[in-house]
Parts: sequence; C-alpha cells; structure tokens
Amino acid sequence: MELKDIVIDFELAKELKELGVKQNSLYYYKEFNNGDLIHEIKDWIPEHQEQYKISAFTSDELYEMIPYLINSDGKKYYLIIEKGYETQVFYKTLNDRDLEIPNFDFILDKRLCNALAKMLLYLLKTKYMEK
Repeated sequence: MELKDIVIDFELAKELKELGVKQNSLYYYKEFNNGDLIHEIKDWIPEHQEQYKISAFTSDELYEMIPYLINSDGKKYYLIIEKGYETQVFYKTLNDRDLEIPNFDFILDKRLCNALAKMLLYLLKTKYMEK
C-alpha cells in the first residue's frame, strides 16, 4: 500500500480546505500552479510554503472529526458506516429505527477515506455540523 492509498483524493482535500476545515494532518498535498497544476503528498512543508499546504487527511483523522450523531428537528440521527460490495457506504438511522434524515443521499466510495471526506463535506454544507 502506498501513501496515496491512505489519504483522501486531492480534489476532496481542496474542497475541505475551501470550506474552512482546519489544515492539521499528518500528511499534506503541496500545490503549485506554474502553468501546470502539480500536487504531491508530503509529511512536512516548510513554513515559507504554508500557502501551498492542503491537508491530505487519513481515514482515522476524518473519523475523529465526524460526530457519531446529529440533531435535526429535535431528533437524533446516528451515522453508521456499512461496507457494501466494493464500496464504503454511509447511511443513517434514528434510534435504531429506519427513519432517515430528509434529503439525505447515500455517500459511496470505494475508499473509506474518501467516503469519510464526502460525509464531512455533506455535514458542513448542510450545516448539520460546524467547522
């Protein structure tokens, strides 16, 4: 397994940064734009290059950021990870019953770290959680 296999994709990392997620990870993408867009994964970036730093979060880091439940309209919805055929699936339940959050879509990805990143993006965009 390579480092690129345990961190989220660059585009998801960039979107999380744009939404204001704190850039605190073991690994970082370093983005330069000098005609061609180049990004690479590093475990350290010099202080004078901080503006190029985009957190390349791991599954463990994202898992710690995501709440185990969210409140909506006075109801508690628990977030559950379920592995399906070649995908990581997020879905939700209310008090162990099949009541779903309105307008919630399944979040699917073959890589757990990307599924967690997509869930975090969904929760932030829909204001189910704060940064």
